[in-house]
Amino acid sequence: MYKIKRKATSKRFHPHPRRLTVTLRPKDKVDIDYDQANPPHLYFDTNVLRGLNEKDADALRRLQSQRGFQYRYSMLNFTELVSHLDDPPTDDVPDPFRKFQAPFKKMLPLFHQNSLPSPEMVLMQATGLKHYLDSKWVVDFIDIAKQVSIIAEATSLEDIQKHDINPAHYKKLRQFDSESFISMMTGADTLDKPLSITDESATWLLHIYSFLIYRASGGRIRLAALSRSQQSRVIKFFNEVGGTMFKVHLLKLLQKTINDGRTKYGNDFYDLLQLLLLRDTNLLFVTDDSPFFSYYAGPEHHRVVPWRGFKASAGN
Repeated sequence: MYKIKRKATSKRFHPHPRRLTVTLRPKDKVDIDYDQANPPHLYFDTNVLRGLNEKDADALRRLQSQRGFQYRYSMLNFTELVSHLDDPPTDDVPDPFRKFQAPFKKMLPLFHQNSLPSPEMVLMQATGLKHYLDSKWVVDFIDIAKQVSIIAEATSLEDIQKHDINPAHYKKLRQFDSESFISMMTGADTLDKPLSITDESATWLLHIYSFLIYRASGGRIRLAALSRSQQSRVIKFFNEVGGTMFKVHLLKLLQKTINDGRTKYGNDFYDLLQLLLLRDTNLLFVTDDSPFFSYYAGPEHHRVVPWRGFKASAGN
């Protein structure tokens, strides 16, 4: 288990605000180094939000009070949770609405009311392609905050449907994204084993980048249709903050899939997308999913901390 330790920032030696970093130390310790005058904002893997109990919420409140952290939810959290609100009952989940409403109830008093921008907004802004961004990816922060409140306070599925919140829409979006990503991962089966970084695998990465641009633009543009300077800017982004984590995580995922025969999961796409949010250099991502800790991309890029260690640090 990781133990999270905050490093104090000395004004004597660091007169200017320091960039948020996460450094791995011996014995599975994690140092989170940040400017105490500007504490980081944190966002969470959806599985963390789904499992959030009162003890966890109390730990978050203590950390917020002690260290000034701000908690945020992502549009991916919103999409994944809302998509399950109209799931049919099963023996294991007799009341899906209550199960997936519960995270919204926990989020409402703890989290900043505004969501983070969508990964699509971040991507197109960072690559200089904002003018191609499809309007459906532009977050109406006031409206989403209102929807979160409506869902948290609803007594039934019908209550949210009266406000034009449609879980089926998000379910279809997730299904489309899942099928598209699995198709692309299947296309990578032609790469040589064991996977190495070659011209062939680099070309395959460009197909992924092109899909991201195509999707974010609502089908209006692909990488090949951009000018050379625009293409270079897109490729450059995936070597910068936010983009680097996406690329490294994707390559690790690809290695597992090609070399070890790992099953292709559509939800891996959303795991990748949420890493784009780390373009904001004062954001931390909290998760307990082991793939995020199977590599280390460096202190300024790998701003990912383990949930168990993070909440345990509330007692330190």
